Amino acid sequence: MTAKAERLTTQLLATLTFFFATIQAKVEALGLAPELETLVHQQLIPAIYLERVAARSTRAERRHELHRRSRALSAPLRLPDSPYVPNGANQETTL
Repeated sequence: MTAKAERLTTQLLATLTFFFATIQAKVEALGLAPELETLVHQQLIPAIYLERVAARSTRAERRHELHRRSRALSAPLRLPDSPYVPNGANQETTL
């Protein structure tokens, strides 16, 4: 049983490493300003992830909570003083 757990842990770590390396490469390819890149990593990507998980959730209570958390993460991106907003609709579509 321990060998299986170790094997699965190694596979999970490899999957996570690949996932985060792919995300990093795609965000870097956008050529964003450092503060905007930080917003993408810390707010936009997690908000989108939570929306996708919520869409797949079968329990209404859990789905509503995930939507709430997603909106809370993405709300600062829509504020007038957010570095995300002045770049215009074209930037928003790209992200």
